[in-house]
Amino acid sequence: MKKFFLFFLIKLYSLTLLAQLQVKIKGTVAGVKSKEFSLFRIESLENGLKLGEFDKIQIKNTTFEKTIQLLEPGICLMKIDDKSLLLMVENNEDITLKIDFTKTPAYEVSGSKGSQLCKEYILQKESLEMLHLKPIKEKFLQTNDENRKEEILNEFLQKQQELRQAMQKWVLEKFDNSIALFMITIEWDDDTEVSFIKEVNRRFQSRFKGTSIAKYVNDLAEAYQKLAIGAVAPDIELPDTEGKPVRLSALRGKYVLLDFWAAWCGPCRYENPNIVEVFQKYKNKGFTVYGISLDEDRDKWLKAIDKDRLTWTNVSDLKGWNNVAAKAYGVNAIPKNFLLDKEGRIIAKNLRGKALEKKLKELMP
Repeated sequence: MKKFFLFFLIKLYSLTLLAQLQVKIKGTVAGVKSKEFSLFRIESLENGLKLGEFDKIQIKNTTFEKTIQLLEPGICLMKIDDKSLLLMVENNEDITLKIDFTKTPAYEVSGSKGSQLCKEYILQKESLEMLHLKPIKEKFLQTNDENRKEEILNEFLQKQQELRQAMQKWVLEKFDNSIALFMITIEWDDDTEVSFIKEVNRRFQSRFKGTSIAKYVNDLAEAYQKLAIGAVAPDIELPDTEGKPVRLSALRGKYVLLDFWAAWCGPCRYENPNIVEVFQKYKNKGFTVYGISLDEDRDKWLKAIDKDRLTWTNVSDLKGWNNVAAKAYGVNAIPKNFLLDKEGRIIAKNLRGKALEKKLKELMP
């Protein structure tokens, strides 16, 4: 019996090794001081995707080469100095890299379809933003007229949305069911069409179901589908400025602006006066704000509340991007907001400038 059990363990261990991916990474590198790369892979999915270091690659002169093992298809992030390079590994692969961090683009990659598509995605996105968004940003910085600034900001947001849709179409046409589809999930937020999220997730699960990265994508997809217009907003509870827990659902019976911001966020602070103005006009008509800060420094948070005159319900767990509410609402950029009706249903998203007051006029004429 003992011999059989020992044989079973040896067999199981052998099968596990066979299931692992053998990935050879070799190439040249320039523009760095360090003599080794640190490699990171998915370590945990608890409270979001977390990467952990699992190996290193030594650099001799300017060349490097090592065969590593990955437990499953997924991410292999290479870090050196303050720079990083993302590989998306699907199979046993023989990857060749030519890296020069003094140039743009910083690297060439072959032998890994997922990694090549990952690079193409980054270059395509950067190219579109440079061509269409940079001129609008420069125009915004050059004007001092507040009304004109608001017009330019709305122009920027409109163009940003158009580019997102263009990238989504490009990805669906080019990526098939490659693991590089993961790149577009980084851009998902509450404005992303549910049909697009479902299609990306369907393709991902059709090939990589059962892997950590596929579980992450599926969990993310399900979370965003819960944030569609008409859905009941996920309930949350966070401590206010005095440490007293305040539940979002306690505000039902009023229209509530669920506002994500931070003291260090310039665009958030720029938007705060607009929200304050609307709050003062409608606070006695059944409207309030539940402000969630992604700060980590309590003093800076409280000073910003005082300086910007945010007299509504302000809450935070002071965990920055690991804020429990930010995770529940898929927040990966701020400012971001959700307008809830009296029953706690999501009726609008990301209302900025005059858009918030316009919506409230419709609801409370």
